[in-house]
Amino acid sequence: AAVGLVVSVGIPSAVAFAAVQRRLWRNLLTLGVITLGVVIAAWIGSTVFVLRPVTALVRATHRLQAGDLAAARTELPQGQGELAQLASAFGEMAEALGQREAERKRAEVTLQLLSRRLLEAQENERRAIARELHDELGQSLQAIKINLQTAQRYPQEGATRLAESLKVVDQTIQQVRTLSVDLRPSLLDDLGLVAALEWYIDRQAQHVGFDGQFLATPPDLRLDPTVEIVCFRVVQEALTNIARHTQARRVRVALQQHAEELHLVIHDDGVGFDVPAAQERVLQGESFGLLSMRERVELAGGDFAITSSPTQGTEIRVRFPLHAAPRLDPPSFAAAHTATA
Repeated sequence: AAVGLVVSVGIPSAVAFAAVQRRLWRNLLTLGVITLGVVIAAWIGSTVFVLRPVTALVRATHRLQAGDLAAARTELPQGQGELAQLASAFGEMAEALGQREAERKRAEVTLQLLSRRLLEAQENERRAIARELHDELGQSLQAIKINLQTAQRYPQEGATRLAESLKVVDQTIQQVRTLSVDLRPSLLDDLGLVAALEWYIDRQAQHVGFDGQFLATPPDLRLDPTVEIVCFRVVQEALTNIARHTQARRVRVALQQHAEELHLVIHDDGVGFDVPAAQERVLQGESFGLLSMRERVELAGGDFAITSSPTQGTEIRVRFPLHAAPRLDPPSFAAAHTATA
């Protein structure tokens, strides 16, 4: 009979699966390292490209809310992408708000200057009228009273005293007329702007000693009363400044209608002045002459500009749309080539 032979060989499971286990652990370790790297990269990326820009935008928003517009713009993130576009739009908004805030502050300064100027002008006008009444009219009336008292006491001197009194009365009448004209010329209401300017320029030329020229086109031009009084006051202030400061020999004033616009030009050949320096004096509250002219013009709906330089004379240009309604908003002060002397 055949005898069966069975051979049994045994290998420990640890030995049999050792290579497989090592490969498995190696793969798991590699996968873990890769996963950790991805997580760290995602965290860094989200922090740098998402969280940090968003945090910067939040800080800029808080600064903007607090009114610190300049610091709000410096907080904005730089870069590309949608967040950068959002930051750029936010920066433009902050810049626009900053400009409006600066304009508002300039308007406040201008209004304060004008309010102070108004009070000073009222007091100066009252002081001038009081001085005229006391020094001129008061003395004239006193002289008339003395002459009449003398004529009453000494009848033989009556004719002489009455003649002197009549002369004083004539002088007083002329003084009253001059005072009335300085306050508001009747020619402006009766005959219009052209006649009033022609009379006033001729009067100032004779009084100051310059060669005054006036051109009006058309010569029978009549305008809205508001525009007429503003134009007259501008010329009045300009000629006053010329008499005080410029040493001009020739002054030219042109009033011309061009289609739907009125142009007023005042030019002198005087010493001129530095426009930016004059602007600084206005901001410091030292001078208001041309500022008052500019404000008059702009509040009546017009545009005011002045060009000047030392030794080159001065030219003032005023433009009015003839059918424009007066502006009620306070005009900004810092306009190109606008100043006061």
